[in-house]
Amino acid sequence: EKRKEALFKKDLLTWQCYAGMIESIIPIYFDGIHLGFFMMGQYRNEKKINRPLLLEYAKRFGAAEELIISYLKSPSFSEEQINDMQKFFKLIVKYIVSQNLIIIKSNLVLEKIINHARTHYDQQLSISEAARIAGRSTSTVSHLFTGILHKTFKQVMIELKMEKAEEFFKKEPDITVKEAAMRLGYDDPYYFSRVFKKRWGVAPSKFV
Repeated sequence: EKRKEALFKKDLLTWQCYAGMIESIIPIYFDGIHLGFFMMGQYRNEKKINRPLLLEYAKRFGAAEELIISYLKSPSFSEEQINDMQKFFKLIVKYIVSQNLIIIKSNLVLEKIINHARTHYDQQLSISEAARIAGRSTSTVSHLFTGILHKTFKQVMIELKMEKAEEFFKKEPDITVKEAAMRLGYDDPYYFSRVFKKRWGVAPSKFV
C-alpha cells in the first residue's frame, strides 16, 4: 500500500507503523525507469508517542509490558533531527542514482547491442544475431527495445545507420549516395535514399 502511495507521489513518503515507529520509503528512478524502492525506519519521535496505536498493537500480539519497554528503549529523535535525517536520506538516494551506483542489467544488454551496431555499421545486424551477441533470446531483446527505448529493434538499427550517414555527408561532402549506401551495408542506394529522406526530411544528395 505504501509503495503504491510513494509511486503516486513520486517522492519520499513517511508514516507511523502499527508499533508507532516512523518508517519512510522513496521510489528509485533511473532514466525515467522505476527500479524499486529504498526504505528506512524503526525510530520514533521523542515527543510524539502514539500510545493508542502502541497499545492496540500490544493487545493484538500480547506481551504488552515487554513491548512498551522495548519501544521506549528504541532510538528517538527530535522533530528537527527527523526532518534532517529524511532530507539526508533523499540526498543519499539522489547521489546513488546520479553516480550510476545502480546499474540496470537490461540497459547493459541494450548498450552491448548498440555499441556492436555502431562499430559494425557496414553490416545489417539482425535481431537473432543481436540476441546471440547479448546472450539473450530474440523475444527478450525485442521487449527490451520496445520497453526501454520505446522503439523497435529495426527502428533503432536504422537510426544508428542514418546517424552514421549524416556523419559521412558532413565530413566528406564529395561522397556519393551509392558509396555511402555501400559503406552502411545497403545494396540498394535507392532504398537507402528513401530511408535517409524519411529520417532527415531531405534526400542524401541534397544534404549538407
